[in-house]
Amino acid sequence: MKRIFYFGSCKIETTSGQRAWALRRLGHTVTCIDITQLLGLGAIFSWLHYRTGYRYLQRRILSLLRSRLSEIIDEPDLLWVDGGQYFGPKILSLLKYFYGVPIVLYNIDDPTGSRDACHYVQFNKAIPLYSLCVFVRQETALEALALRAKRVLVVSRSYDEVCHLQKGLTCPTHRHHQSASFIGTNIKGENRDMFLLSLIQQGCPIRIYGVRWEKSPFWTQLQSFHAGNQLIGANYVKAIKSAQACLGLLSHQNRDLITTRSLEIPACAGVFCAELSSEHQLLYENNIEALIWSDSESCALSVRGLLLDGHRRASIQKAGTSHVRAMGVGNEDICRHILSVVGQ
Repeated sequence: MKRIFYFGSCKIETTSGQRAWALRRLGHTVTCIDITQLLGLGAIFSWLHYRTGYRYLQRRILSLLRSRLSEIIDEPDLLWVDGGQYFGPKILSLLKYFYGVPIVLYNIDDPTGSRDACHYVQFNKAIPLYSLCVFVRQETALEALALRAKRVLVVSRSYDEVCHLQKGLTCPTHRHHQSASFIGTNIKGENRDMFLLSLIQQGCPIRIYGVRWEKSPFWTQLQSFHAGNQLIGANYVKAIKSAQACLGLLSHQNRDLITTRSLEIPACAGVFCAELSSEHQLLYENNIEALIWSDSESCALSVRGLLLDGHRRASIQKAGTSHVRAMGVGNEDICRHILSVVGQ
């Protein structure tokens, strides 16, 4: 078993924290160093440094890390950087100098894409210093190699075997909300607000959870369908379980063909209504394990059909959930695979 210094969140309600706890469940000793907690930035400064790629924070992060690491007596066998947006080459050089052990980067976003290019300026400069870079997109891995990554690994997105299965939360025998739910952020340029408004206008009852919806020009039409902001932990699982169906929208600016929720929704015993993509088509058998739609009209038709047919809804939910849980794409599975590759 390994002693791992984990640079990321250990809050169980975050995907980063769920990976840290998965490593612990595998028997490893995990020490979390959360850069966001060390920095303690407010909303305005967080936005500013996001836009400038954290380049003006590098000296401060170096100082904070030196202080924090000097307090830790144990020596690690491995460093795991989850996300990595804060870490430029000087910080990676410091970690290599301090410990001389393998450093793994794990990133589930699109750091080499165009949408968040300013966000990942320091990140991309540091790529050559990692022992292994782990991504969820093939194109990201190829672009990382072009940036002189030593080794890359592409893994599946994952759900969490504890947080998302929530064995103490039984699936209701009939869904509480006679509606389809979308859980996600209103992202500028993605037209999610227009899409959901179109569903509503076609007679689909919709519940929306997430942030930034009040910034939509259609907020007055959407406001009564907005059921809450960010969902975390058990509330996230309950919202999925209690919906008649859950919509899976992709971020086209982020080059998504699949998202983490594409696995989390069925894992939570939700009924998944997925936007058409090659990966969704490969992952699920349409009309058996999930419903796959191509536009607002086909989505509305699918949702209205599900709301009227409880037997079909239950059949799709059961098949989708069984399929995902049998795939070997839980956090423990993915973490185990990454560690086995590091050891080669």
